[in-house]
Amino acid sequence: MDSTEFEKRAKNIWDKLRNSHLSLAAMADADIFSPNNLWVVQRIFENRNGEDKPGDLLFAWPGDNKSIWERDERIFNLGVYVGEIVRRSVKNYEWNCDDPRECQLFLPDDKSPLSPIKFIAEQVKDYRQGSIVEWGKKAGLKLGESPKH
Repeated sequence: MDSTEFEKRAKNIWDKLRNSHLSLAAMADADIFSPNNLWVVQRIFENRNGEDKPGDLLFAWPGDNKSIWERDERIFNLGVYVGEIVRRSVKNYEWNCDDPRECQLFLPDDKSPLSPIKFIAEQVKDYRQGSIVEWGKKAGLKLGESPKH
């Protein structure tokens, strides 16, 4: 995948997030790749309470392979979105996608890549309060205070 494909996927999932969580859309910065939009992503996970509910962007009907595939695609794209926020905000991060299922962000000469797609997939299964913003800060993002909603 090239940077244009990453940007396209990130913008697509952001539109889906905003449309499926209208009450949270008002919290979002106008710049879709603003680090502060991690607060919106985190709030979506907090509102899920670890439960899959029909209508939830990250829901899949058990046993329905098409529904599961579509959910996995949304999870992948949400990981790309979070990764693009980091890549655009922290200098020198670059995507490496030798295996599309394991896309990672690397700093030059850094042996510890970031795996935003894997991280988001883990959050879907086992969300821990505050972990998304915490992950962003560890990646080097400068975030403001949580917006009120």
